[in-house]
Amino acid sequence: MRAFGAARSTNDVARRLAAGGAPEGTVVVAGTQWGGRGRGGARWHSPRGGLWFSVVLRPGVAPDDAHGLCAAAALALAGAVNAVAGVGASVKWPNDVMVGDRKVAGILVEGGAAAYVLGVGVNVNVPRAELPRTDAYGATSLEVETGRTLARERLLGAFLAEFEPRYRALVEGGAGALADEWRTVSKARARSPR
Repeated sequence: MRAFGAARSTNDVARRLAAGGAPEGTVVVAGTQWGGRGRGGARWHSPRGGLWFSVVLRPGVAPDDAHGLCAAAALALAGAVNAVAGVGASVKWPNDVMVGDRKVAGILVEGGAAAYVLGVGVNVNVPRAELPRTDAYGATSLEVETGRTLARERLLGAFLAEFEPRYRALVEGGAGALADEWRTVSKARARSPR
């Protein structure tokens, strides 16, 4: 694991490490990011209190199948959030984790067949005043939802434990291996109270 107090983007650091031969599973974590990004290059607000990290992956899948990496990560992150915070998180296609109708986390997969970088951003202990106000469906944090401060390290550990079996299922069986779970967890969004 590589930890930084601040980084432009954990994905940028992880991509450089991957290009230099870093092994699969290398994790890069930063306390803040000043150049974090989401899908389509959108700016990702990354203040102190959040969990901002990237993982180097070498699954041997074609770029057209990389969407499965995002799905596996979203399912794992929703499971980890629910285990650590108990907030009824769900997934929203293609790369968001929601609590009710508000976004608590996003996922970005970058790279190619030789190596992918899985970037994850979670608003963990981010106060309401620090949350971005420009998102189409609003943002929240686990602290706002639970009224308590949560251990970011515990959430990272829970994510990695949840991600491993889904990642293996994806590599061995393709994106279809996650389809049933995706339908179940995305349906939870419609039932989530807010």
